[in-house]
Amino acid sequence: MAEIKSLESIQEKYQRVTPARRDDYEKGIASPRRSWKGAAKAAVGTYKAAITESVAKDLYNKGLDKVTDTDWSEPAMTKGPGRFAEGTMVAGPKFGKGFAKIHAAFKAVTKQPRYPKGDLRNLKNVELFSQAAYKAKIGG
Repeated sequence: MAEIKSLESIQEKYQRVTPARRDDYEKGIASPRRSWKGAAKAAVGTYKAAITESVAKDLYNKGLDKVTDTDWSEPAMTKGPGRFAEGTMVAGPKFGKGFAKIHAAFKAVTKQPRYPKGDLRNLKNVELFSQAAYKAKIGG
């Protein structure tokens, strides 16, 4: 049997030491050993193989069987709101750039007339905007 520190000891050290490593985190981003994009592009084959294997083994579904809604919601509520607020403030220009094609596609849609509430013909506008967004996104 391998000698290893207790899980509790490892967890305690992780929580105690890792937050103090912010400078190392920032330095790693500022001066990476290799290009993120280059490494990601080089790994495309590995990614495809891993996804194919995962789908074949139904790993996504099996992973979902191991968790509860609380496993998602509790950490999301604990750390998410602050990250969400800060992240959206910082990402504004990138969001605008990314949404520009869809925005232009929406502006080009000729809306159909509005019918009484509940009239299924109103769904035609949903279809038009959905198709415009999809074509803008995939370049079709």
